[in-house]
Amino acid sequence: MFARGATVPPPGVDASDSFFAVDAPHDVKGTRKYVGVMAPGTSHATLTVRTYAALLQAGASPEIPDEVRDAYWTLLGYFNSLRVLGAAYIATIDDVRDRIKVVSNRLLQG
Repeated sequence: MFARGATVPPPGVDASDSFFAVDAPHDVKGTRKYVGVMAPGTSHATLTVRTYAALLQAGASPEIPDEVRDAYWTLLGYFNSLRVLGAAYIATIDDVRDRIKVVSNRLLQG
């Protein structure tokens, strides 16, 4: 900018401490869990609806203490094409809410 040179600070001593970010201890900040699901013999839409419904219902579980519950639960999906993304978007609007009711009823029954 304005014909000046730019420099990036060197990385930190280890991977958990770079110039830009420092890992917070687990007791201070929650951790993320990445999960992959492979379900041969079922369609991508069915897999998406059932997995999202189960994860969202688990996040609403009354066994989770309020101090742990985060108001900004995030469910992130990766898709290989815009066509599959569009189908998943429609499925989440239409079918995930209905499937959450099924999952919730199963949990209540037993």
